Amino acid sequence: MPLIDQMTSLLETDAAGLNQLANQYQTIHPIASRCGVLAKTDVQPLINQGAAKEDIAASILQAIVNQTISGLACGKPIRGKVAFLGGPLYFFR
Repeated sequence: MPLIDQMTSLLETDAAGLNQLANQYQTIHPIASRCGVLAKTDVQPLINQGAAKEDIAASILQAIVNQTISGLACGKPIRGKVAFLGGPLYFFR
């Protein structure tokens, strides 16, 4: 199951709902994004501790962005603004 699907299942929403929640975040928490299992080990304790779903949703999206940039940039700095389009990023603004 893809990472986004696993995370939306934990938050009991869908990808569009994840996006809506993330729009209201206050805090970004560190989350591993290499695979769903690692991400779940970061997300489940946040849920158990009562972290806001909005914060968790934004943290998940930030983790995906960080992983995508790391993969695309291969360790080199990225200058300017970057927009991700298509695929699972269809839902996100």
